[in-house]
Amino acid sequence: MWKRTNKVLSTSEGRLFIFLSIFYSIYFFIRIGINIYARLFINYFNAPIAITDSLKVWAIEYFTTLMVAGSLILFTRKQFQRKYSWIRIIVFNFFYSVVLTFFIIILYNLGGYWFIERSFENPLDYFQNILINFPFYFLLVLCFNFIILAYYYLEESKSTQIAKNALENELNISKFKILSSQVQPHFLFNSINSVINLIDEDKRKAQDSLVDLCDFFRNVLEVGDDQTILLEREVFILEKYVAMMKTRFDDKLIYINNIEPDCLNCKLPSLLLQPIVENALKYGYSREHKVLKIEVAATKTDDSLELKIMNNGRHIDDIEEIYSRGTGMSNLKKRLDHLYDYNYTLEIKNNLSPNQVVFHFILPLNER
Repeated sequence: MWKRTNKVLSTSEGRLFIFLSIFYSIYFFIRIGINIYARLFINYFNAPIAITDSLKVWAIEYFTTLMVAGSLILFTRKQFQRKYSWIRIIVFNFFYSVVLTFFIIILYNLGGYWFIERSFENPLDYFQNILINFPFYFLLVLCFNFIILAYYYLEESKSTQIAKNALENELNISKFKILSSQVQPHFLFNSINSVINLIDEDKRKAQDSLVDLCDFFRNVLEVGDDQTILLEREVFILEKYVAMMKTRFDDKLIYINNIEPDCLNCKLPSLLLQPIVENALKYGYSREHKVLKIEVAATKTDDSLELKIMNNGRHIDDIEEIYSRGTGMSNLKKRLDHLYDYNYTLEIKNNLSPNQVVFHFILPLNER
């Protein structure tokens, strides 16, 4: 979500720094104005000398505080890049604020000694002065923190919404590709022609084929904008698709469901299985592979769902090329990246014994 950049501050972070600078400058110059007024008209100090020397000290305080604001922005950004929790970020920022507060006060007091040449009879007065000023400057740094954390909260919310919209878009594209690929004339012609041929041979089977066709399209559309669905329904959609394909490939297509019953209530990305089976049907058949056996297996552990989609068809020559063959697999991987923030496993491999092409998923477990 938070990308690394070679720039010290991004454009939006630059605007945040400008906002903090304006916020602090307004407060700073009001305080300095009140201080100068007190010195000139109330004779609080020896004005001609004190104001001239104090301006140098105030300049140190001003630019040091702006450095602190920039440091807080960089420190907070680094934590978001490392995906720390909000509690950890708040705790870290609190202790970092303590360090930065002492940094401001120490430089401010050193400037006072350097330009105004103060001298305390008791050296402990120097540390006492630090402690006296600490609550005021610490409150100021906490204000910076509040503004910075509010900024990153809004940025994170915006980034999350963008990622969600992108994921929904990929899902819609995926559904559209599935539908468009199936509604092509040759698909409808082959499906309807198969049904027509079945009418005289087996009217019941012909009716079932038409029902499967309707159920498949209806369920794909009913998925709507859901990012995840139950494995039980995902398998139902897949088996309707396989049933349609069986009218085309007949006994040259064998489908095996080897899913453990306790996995059916687990959730997974919608329309995950169908593109993989479609890919197997498209590339698995060859002269040496005239009968295609497709097996879908699922098991679960305490924190993950493991899926395997295996077929005994032709091996994949270039595993990486599978993502560039078409939009189905490419969109599938993008959706997984968005949905799980790359926290998942997808392995595609060719097995020699037994002869298989295996799609192996390990997904974070999400039950009903």
